[in-house]
Amino acid sequence: MFEKENKRVKEARKLLENLADRGTHWEYHQKDCGAVYDKKPFKVLCKEGKMYMWCACGWSKQQPFCDGTHNIAHYKITQKPIPFTCKETKEYWFCNCKQTKHRPFCDGIHKNEDVQKAHSVVKH
Repeated sequence: MFEKENKRVKEARKLLENLADRGTHWEYHQKDCGAVYDKKPFKVLCKEGKMYMWCACGWSKQQPFCDGTHNIAHYKITQKPIPFTCKETKEYWFCNCKQTKHRPFCDGIHKNEDVQKAHSVVKH
C-alpha cells in the first residue's frame, strides 16, 4: 500500500511540473482546502487540449468538476476552481477529498486518518 501511495504522489508531482496552468492561475496557490466531498479519488478520461475546471470547494454536484456552486453568495465559499488543460488524452486520478497538496490530482491524502474521520458531502 505504501508503494502505491508513493507512486500516486510521484505521478501527481510529475503532472504538476509540466502543468503550464499552474504558473498563470492564482487558484493553484489557495491556502485553504474545501469540504471533503468523498474519501476516494475519481478517475476521468480527459481529452488533449480540453480545459477542465476541478472543483476545489467540494460542493459541486458535477464532481470532480466545478458547477459554479462556489458563486452562491450565501454559502460564503472562498475556494475557487482549479483550471486544468489536458496535454495528453488519458485517464487522470482527480482528488475528491479536496485535501490534496497536488491540486487537482490525487496524492493519496484521502487515506489520512483525519480525512477518513471527516464528514463527507457525498452520501453513500
